[in-house]
Amino acid sequence: MRSRRHSLLRRSEDNDPMSVVSNLFDVAMVFAVALMVALVSRYNMTEMFSQEDFTMVKNPGKENMEIITKEGEKINRYTPS
Repeated sequence: MRSRRHSLLRRSEDNDPMSVVSNLFDVAMVFAVALMVALVSRYNMTEMFSQEDFTMVKNPGKENMEIITKEGEKINRYTPS
């Protein structure tokens, strides 16, 4: 009985070593997309994907202040000196 169970398991094994690599690639792609979505939602940058024009001020009143504008498909970045 033990040898029968062992032979059933052996038959269902996948003998292709490249299948492991393709599965890891799929997992990495899902992780990358989830990370991008999390970062966009965390930093409230969903406006970047909309069709509307907008202006965003990053670090207002500080030395490293930036003004980011989106007009159509063009995104401009301005750093006042």
